[in-house]
Amino acid sequence: MLLRQVTSPDAKIAVIAAGNIAYFSDRPTVDMLGKSDMVIAKEPSRVGTDVSLMDLRPGHIKWDYAWSIGQLQPDVVVELRVSTVEQGELYLDNYDRVAVNNHTMYFKQGSTNINWEALEDVRD
Repeated sequence: MLLRQVTSPDAKIAVIAAGNIAYFSDRPTVDMLGKSDMVIAKEPSRVGTDVSLMDLRPGHIKWDYAWSIGQLQPDVVVELRVSTVEQGELYLDNYDRVAVNNHTMYFKQGSTNINWEALEDVRD
């Protein structure tokens, strides 16, 4: 709901957890795990050598930040996979890193789809 307060209806929101955020924000979303993205869905899986079978999460092993962030340029990147933050931040040069509700989000600098005053009111 917070994303509805700080963005316009046209704002594109990039997410890892696409279900609730996409539904409650009522904003177009970029599914960074590729379940509903034809480009990422066709790419190979990425299973790190340090991932144990206990930590393997099928359906969460495809991502392409060069595509999801670099090419699609969403207005907000709600989250990055914990184990891939360094990879994701390579594509976030023109984004402001903002702590909101003890959660790091990235807002595209100069975006007219972000209410910067409202964002200032809710940041930590």
